[in-house]
Amino acid sequence: MPPSSILISQIFSAWLTWMQYEKRYAAKTVCAYTHDGRSFLNFLMQYRGGEEISLASLTPREVRAWLAHRLQEGVSMRSNARALSALRTFYVFLKQRFQIETNAFLLIQKPKTPALFPHPLERAVLKVLLSGETYFPHEPLWIQKRDQALYVLLYATGMRISEALSLTGSALQARETLSIIGKGNKERIVPLLPIAQQKMQEYIEICPYSSTPSKALFLNLHGNPLGASHVGGRLCKLRTLFGFPPYTTAHAFRHSFASHLLEEGADLRSVQELLGHASLASTQAYIDIADQKILDLYRDAHPLEKSPS
Repeated sequence: MPPSSILISQIFSAWLTWMQYEKRYAAKTVCAYTHDGRSFLNFLMQYRGGEEISLASLTPREVRAWLAHRLQEGVSMRSNARALSALRTFYVFLKQRFQIETNAFLLIQKPKTPALFPHPLERAVLKVLLSGETYFPHEPLWIQKRDQALYVLLYATGMRISEALSLTGSALQARETLSIIGKGNKERIVPLLPIAQQKMQEYIEICPYSSTPSKALFLNLHGNPLGASHVGGRLCKLRTLFGFPPYTTAHAFRHSFASHLLEEGADLRSVQELLGHASLASTQAYIDIADQKILDLYRDAHPLEKSPS
């Protein structure tokens, strides 16, 4: 059936299914790509003066106009690069499903974006976050124990916050390793240090809500599964309270895990496996950070750098 004879909403529904089940994209990627695709089609309808949208007649000029319009609205270059990837994915789907091809992307270069380097937390910041001290005295003690258990787990395993919050009570039965489902529904095994086991047990022992193997491990004040936005909000309060740097986020524990392992002599391939990176290049950034730190320490310590020339 040609796409002109079916609704755009039906095409998007089929694209969503294709990304989820055939390409097995992460849920956040599917959500972002769908949003970008709808944004482009809405823009295209206005750009063409309300004409009926023909998916086969896309031009480079229209793609550039859309990207420029997004920049005028304050969208970052990085978001534009992702949006262009979304649109290219959409047209790959259209080619496979409806035999529609376009050369509109051949003359469109992907927007250049500044390289993002991971920011590991300083040891002093980690010491405060992992200490378990009660910084919000009016809260129940179990909330502080929960946060400590979560922070220790993130730093000890290198998990993403979404991976940690998806754990259930069955994780309490784990001994030396944990099996987790990461990006792209890929399973990996991470080591579980005794200190992480201990902090989880301390939290669950005073948590007022019962724990079961199928129930979320980390809960909010009302006994519901803890959300990533809530964790981010609490870390934001601690940043304000202590003057921590802006990159003091839940994901920074993962950066710290990788950087500190490499600083202590772990090999790159092992760290890649622990992080669940598909490409070694993603892990390489942590080597660059470790090398720069060593260079800075060398310059600070060497007598020739201290003494006047």
